[in-house]
Amino acid sequence: MKKVLIELLKWIVGGIVGGIAFNKYLEYSTNTTIWDYFNDSYSITRWVVIVTVFVVLFFIYKAVKLYIELRKRISDMIVEHKHEIEVVNHKRQMEYEASMSRQKN
Repeated sequence: MKKVLIELLKWIVGGIVGGIAFNKYLEYSTNTTIWDYFNDSYSITRWVVIVTVFVVLFFIYKAVKLYIELRKRISDMIVEHKHEIEVVNHKRQMEYEASMSRQKN
């Protein structure tokens, strides 16, 4: 869980840094910023940014949901495996006790 959160944080920070760098590039090359395009209600950039944000949030939601489901499946498999090991160990213990009682007789 910690590794996934760190990876998600890297992507978020990378997106913010990339956005700032792109904004600085626009400001330097065209003397405008992304916000100038975003504030223009007729600009397609505004809608592209809005749709992109919602798509990214949707994928983050799906990734977190999938991660939680996988963690649950893995924990269920571990519990099932531990139960199988207990059954096998109990069977071996019974066989051992039976062989010891036969040796005594």
